[in-house]
Amino acid sequence: MAEPLLPPAPQGTGRLRRQLGVVRALAVVGLVLVVILAVWSVVGIVTLASQVSSLEAKVESLTAALNQDRGVPGESAGDAGASGTGSLPSPGPTAEAAPAAGDLATPSGADRSGALVVGDPGSAKVVEVYVDYQCPYCQRWETQIGADLMARA
Repeated sequence: MAEPLLPPAPQGTGRLRRQLGVVRALAVVGLVLVVILAVWSVVGIVTLASQVSSLEAKVESLTAALNQDRGVPGESAGDAGASGTGSLPSPGPTAEAAPAAGDLATPSGADRSGALVVGDPGSAKVVEVYVDYQCPYCQRWETQIGADLMARA
């Protein structure tokens, strides 16, 4: 017996099947990317949590060492961080108030305004230097140029 002949498939079906294959492939790639992102997020959170707990332990040990150096009784490493929030140590004894500016003697090498004078202040060439000792550029200037300038003064 002869096999029955099937009617020919409409021409748009092949194109539709190819488009569905592309959509399925893109869906699989998207799903894989979402899974990778989720795993990466979980690993990042776990790593961050371990770093935070390590830093908390360091803060507790430093607080205990600081309290021990200051002689604060009754505080140990376990007590300092027992609340989970940690507490700042109380400040040490404060120094007495500085005397008024008029009571201080002017240091040698300084004029009345407090500027340190090197060389003859009445000479024809005078260099005024303003330096911030916490500024890295000022520190670099001091090491490169300041020594030569002091030698020439």
